[in-house]
Order: sequence, then structure tokens, then C-alpha cells
Amino acid sequence: MIRTVNEVKSKDEAIQEIIEKQEIYNELGGNNRLPVYFQENGHLVNRGYVPTPPIPPKPKSPLDFIKEMTKKNARFYYQGEEIDSDKAIEIMKKNPNININTKGENGKRPVVKLSTEPIEIEK
Repeated sequence: MIRTVNEVKSKDEAIQEIIEKQEIYNELGGNNRLPVYFQENGHLVNRGYVPTPPIPPKPKSPLDFIKEMTKKNARFYYQGEEIDSDKAIEIMKKNPNININTKGENGKRPVVKLSTEPIEIEK
């Protein structure tokens, strides 16, 4: 049942009604589309559905990230001491769970800090 805005007692009631009438879950329980409602002549009208966004790409592995930073001529630090990119790659291969902090600014070489200890980010 479509009601005019004046027939709805409150915005909360209108929102609850929209939520109750949505069919946004498929048989498996996954969200597969979202309805789009517009207000036309005082009525809420369903104007179709928006598909859910695609699954984001898989993130790069830490080793691939270090290799990418090598190509960008980044400066590497391990436990506070500057190291070369080959050493950074070697460290990542030995310990893939190492902590990484990267900072970069336009026009400047990125700085990559590697540490076995937690890295505190400066504010």
C-alpha cells in the first residue's frame, strides 16, 4: 500500500514500513540488490533496484607491496635503521607477518618502515 507523506505518522514509521517491505535477501541470506525509492507527488515509489557493489579485489601480499615500493624508489627502514630494498625483500620473505608503515607525499620518495614491534603512527 502506498501512502502519501501526509498519511505517514512519522519518518520512523515510514522507514520501518520500507524496511519491512524490502526483499533484499536471497534464499542464501545474502544481500543481492537494494530497492530505490523516490518521492513523487507525495508518494514513495519504488523505481527499481541497485545491484550490490562487486567484491573488492584481493589485497596485495606484503611481499608484493614491498616489491612495488622498490619500483617507486622508496626508502626502507627496519627497526629504525635504514636498509636497502633487497634487505627489505629478504626480511619480508623470512617474516611475512612483519609490521609495515608507509608514508608518501607527492613528489617525495615513499618511506617504508618495517618492524617486529607494533608501530605507533604519529599524529
